Amino acid sequence: GILYAINELQRDKCTNQWVSELMLPPGKYSLITVSNRTAMSLISDNGSAPQVKKTRREDLLLTLKNQTYSDNYFENCGRLFHTYRTFSIEEGYTTYVRADMVHSHCVIKFTIQWKGTPPPNAGIYYVQMKDVPSEYNLMPQYIYTEPGVACKEHNCDTDDRYDRDCRDVIHHIAQVHNNRNIATHRREVQRTANDIHGETVTYRLREAGQTMFGLYTADGARVMKDIHISDFLNQMNVDLDYTLRQEYEIIFEIDGNGMVS
Repeated sequence: GILYAINELQRDKCTNQWVSELMLPPGKYSLITVSNRTAMSLISDNGSAPQVKKTRREDLLLTLKNQTYSDNYFENCGRLFHTYRTFSIEEGYTTYVRADMVHSHCVIKFTIQWKGTPPPNAGIYYVQMKDVPSEYNLMPQYIYTEPGVACKEHNCDTDDRYDRDCRDVIHHIAQVHNNRNIATHRREVQRTANDIHGETVTYRLREAGQTMFGLYTADGARVMKDIHISDFLNQMNVDLDYTLRQEYEIIFEIDGNGMVS
């Protein structure tokens, strides 16, 4: 469980393919990867820089940092993916272990419509996602051991298989800290005729989350009643803790009193 190496993916100059190679001595290993990370997301050892031969795998965090607005709001964070897998290396043998990535982001593609006459066009609007949990522990919280089998809590003692050859499809979901690094995202949008279209990209949402979705004018006036996203998606039979892919297309309809359906 001690950090052995950090290896960034590089593009091969000859084949133009993305390749990451590392020579490993015999032993048991854990692979933890984060894909599509930008400067907005920091990998740390509980807030400090990870250190080879010191950092433990259970202390690795991925945290949304570096606000993109001066007033502490974030724009979209990008489509993040995460992998966790264990394997072994034996002298004189080739190791082949399949490692499947899981969405570590949430995309909400939205259309906002008015049932009746819309309010005067304010020009620029912004959509706000408030109270978004924005920190992961990169050890998995949940595991799907095979397709079609129910998700369960990950247990290192029973679920970490240090195989030398395994082609099984196994998915791990990182632990989302629901009470730390709570962020607010804003996305500028414009009205086309009587509709507003756009999308937000944040960290994963949780079942017990309090994330609210709202529409405002550029001067901060509320245009619609804020929507509790977890409750809204629960009504669509979505379980945010267990779902592998958090991408949703939602149409919000606003009546004359700013109420939403």
